Amino acid sequence: MRSIRIAPKKLLLPTAMTLMALFVLAGVLFHLKNQPFATWEDAFSALLISSGIITLLIALVTCPLLIARTVYFLFRLMAYGRKEDVSLFSAKLLFNPLNLLLFKSLLNDEGVHSRRRVLVSMVLFILLLLVMQLSTAMLKGLYS
Repeated sequence: MRSIRIAPKKLLLPTAMTLMALFVLAGVLFHLKNQPFATWEDAFSALLISSGIITLLIALVTCPLLIARTVYFLFRLMAYGRKEDVSLFSAKLLFNPLNLLLFKSLLNDEGVHSRRRVLVSMVLFILLLLVMQLSTAMLKGLYS
């Protein structure tokens, strides 16, 4: 596996845009309320509500992209990632093509690359679903 490197310069713009959207949405909530926040708790709850809304909007855009990425690389794995002597429905795969994700020894170099991308996108999708659940629970808790 390759080592993972984080480039702070590349993360600066998305972080700044997310923070700007957070404060703009908090400002919109302030404007819709049409009066100043009485306490810091009200202002903090407005920031929490806006962060929850932003998280859900980001998730609504990202979920279909992650599903498409997973399906694309899974098909690449099945089509081009197998070694020459491995058929798609064989005893080596226990007659299940998805077992290519489990048995790395049956893959060529392109298959190992596609397998890694499929697994990464599946993990990101599961984490995104957890974040969506937490933000929805947070918003329900603030409104009740």
